[in-house]
Amino acid sequence: MESKRQNQVSKLIQINLSEIFQRDLSHFLENALVSISNVFITPDLYICRVYLSIFNHPKPEDVLKKIQEHKKQIRGILGNKIRNKMRTIPEIEFYLDDTIDEIFKIESILKEVKEKDESIAKNRTDDDTAI
Repeated sequence: MESKRQNQVSKLIQINLSEIFQRDLSHFLENALVSISNVFITPDLYICRVYLSIFNHPKPEDVLKKIQEHKKQIRGILGNKIRNKMRTIPEIEFYLDDTIDEIFKIESILKEVKEKDESIAKNRTDDDTAI
């Protein structure tokens, strides 16, 4: 359970990082759309885990790798934006959020199951009419 302060800091970081990715770092993202899906911060406010959804790029892992290479630069820009609101700027850890990919996989599996159920039901009605 996160404290009220953790939630406030998480939201602050999420909003500012979104602006940073849209405005300041678009030059090395290779036209990839980066969305921040979640931000979790430790109770001591020193480590921030940022979950990114990366769209419009064939290899999101490559974009994540570039983001991790520029982690110090990103933290510096974030520090300039929120320095009046926090004493220390937390260390940032970036992770790839693949929940949307998982949703698409589950939806396709459910669609296949539904189609099989419909074909089985159709075969049963055809067998009933044949008798």
